[in-house]
Amino acid sequence: MALFKKPEGYDAVMEAARQAREAHIINRFEFLRLELFVRRPKNCAWLLERLTVEAGNRGIKIPLKGNKADWTQLIAFIKELIPLIMELIKLFS
Repeated sequence: MALFKKPEGYDAVMEAARQAREAHIINRFEFLRLELFVRRPKNCAWLLERLTVEAGNRGIKIPLKGNKADWTQLIAFIKELIPLIMELIKLFS
């Protein structure tokens, strides 16, 4: 039995964070802070909403898988925004 149910988009955000960590874009502390933040479904939904707006501003279409967004197709986009995401988390935490 899992300790918590992963919110929608959690895996894609964490994969982008892992890649950002490996590329030294963020440090270990920032990685853990992001992980704790997105574990809460409300926070993850808030972040995905912000990512949706930014994708729209950049003309990026979010692919669908069934009737839900397929965030795994946007890992590179999310990784690019990790520094901005960290700033937003600092402001709203």
